[in-house]
Amino acid sequence: LINVGSTGFKNIAQIFHPDRVQKKCAILTDLDKSIFELPVNPDEDNTTLKDARGSQISGIERKVKLDAFCDGNEWIAPFYAQNTFEVELLSEEDNVDSICNVVDEIFTQKTAKEQSKEKLKNENVAVYGKEILRLAKKEKKGWFAIEVANNIDDKFILPKYIDNAISFVNNKISNSLIKKIACYRLEKLTDDKTALIDEIKSLDFDADDEVRRIFNAYKEEFERDFIINIINERFNLDRT
Repeated sequence: LINVGSTGFKNIAQIFHPDRVQKKCAILTDLDKSIFELPVNPDEDNTTLKDARGSQISGIERKVKLDAFCDGNEWIAPFYAQNTFEVELLSEEDNVDSICNVVDEIFTQKTAKEQSKEKLKNENVAVYGKEILRLAKKEKKGWFAIEVANNIDDKFILPKYIDNAISFVNNKISNSLIKKIACYRLEKLTDDKTALIDEIKSLDFDADDEVRRIFNAYKEEFERDFIINIINERFNLDRT
């Protein structure tokens, strides 16, 4: 895992190549799509909207360049957040409780906590997006990320672009580890799934039809679980 300052991905990513390091490299970045509705005429932008529009344009340009850079190289692939990382986290409804728990650590006054949580639970991205970015700025992004990580619960869902990136580089995840993860998730998040857990534990991975039957049953339980992409790719669940 390499933290690249700003958006200078190419300096590192170019070493992952058929003629150099033959290992999968997923590049994660933001498209910085505006969380606000932008006027058709840019001349109508206020300062906030002008900044949002500029970031959005930069995100579009960054995607074009990065897609061209990765094209034809099987060892690298870009994965994009539509907005920013923090906004993507909160776009998943199951993650709201974890973020609200962080609010309790940031503020001491009851009113401040209630007002922040109310905004975070709002369904309008312009409202919850603005609030979570305010919290990240207040705490500093790195520390805010640590606070969120400390409050993750069993139902927390990874943003889709991170899920897809993990799936792209997942060749190191063994079948036995997939078994353990699936069983753990079933034990934590569901009731009365003992039979399915037992089937997964005793699963013979050489029996293709049985693998697809069992993991399709798992997929029905957790359509958005973070290992679904890996399971789909590994065991061809969509194949009939």
